[in-house]
Amino acid sequence: MSLTLLQTLRNAYRNLSSVLALTAAIGVGGCLLGSAPVLAERRDAKDDATFTLKRVYKTGDTDRYRVTTKVNTDIPGAGLVDISMTMVMKDSTKEAKEDGSLTSISEFESASVDFNGMEIDLTAMMPKVISTRDKNGKSDVKMEGGNEQITSQIGDQIKQFNMSAAAAMLPSKPVKVGDSWEMPSDLAGAKDQKVVGKVTLVSVETIQGKRVAKLKTVSDATGAGDTKIHTEATTLIDVETGKAINTTTKTDGNANGSPLKIEMTMKLLGPDEKGGAKEAVKADSGAKKP
Repeated sequence: MSLTLLQTLRNAYRNLSSVLALTAAIGVGGCLLGSAPVLAERRDAKDDATFTLKRVYKTGDTDRYRVTTKVNTDIPGAGLVDISMTMVMKDSTKEAKEDGSLTSISEFESASVDFNGMEIDLTAMMPKVISTRDKNGKSDVKMEGGNEQITSQIGDQIKQFNMSAAAAMLPSKPVKVGDSWEMPSDLAGAKDQKVVGKVTLVSVETIQGKRVAKLKTVSDATGAGDTKIHTEATTLIDVETGKAINTTTKTDGNANGSPLKIEMTMKLLGPDEKGGAKEAVKADSGAKKP
């Protein structure tokens, strides 16, 4: 990799990392934001039914997610660029106790960036992320391995990404279809941004034998450097476990004065499902619109 390209990528990560962490927090955290109540769609849940949406962890659980992010923005020194990132992450719950404490490990099975048509494999550069939470809910994140330069640039965002994925962003009390709740103001990944939004339970349906909750989100974020970001997203949650099954997120606005558009999809992969960039393209092209 040339020094010029490496420096450009560093600039890209520096300018986009907090925004991408925010987008990831919105999506992978298991719930999305919403600015206003959304009308409930057709559903098999009774109108007066209530649902408790809570992330349930079990020792030995392993989940694999494919996260695909497409970014269009203006980067100093590079101009208008298109960046596509595809990551496959394996989350393993090593220990989950009844008192709420847990230890989990996130590993990048693959990670690649397509920068204006030039594909770069970052898999070997990504660290292992070890997350712990005590019985009082206090979290700690440590990283092992990975490339020092990459980790120094995006390490904080990787930590925030991982913490947000385990954060308690689901409602604190039982909810009905059509109910909305505000997102936490201190959303992980939005360290230098003010974010306002709500989450709305749109529907609860039975899909392939599972009770699945559909959450709709719209949010607005403001920050330094004339940063104004609008995000809309939809996520499907397994009601029994609180796991995110599928997420689509669209973001547009300005980050530090530069125009920005981001599309992110996250999918919980099956046991035998591959998750690389080529498989992501095939899946996206063959997927049915909801």
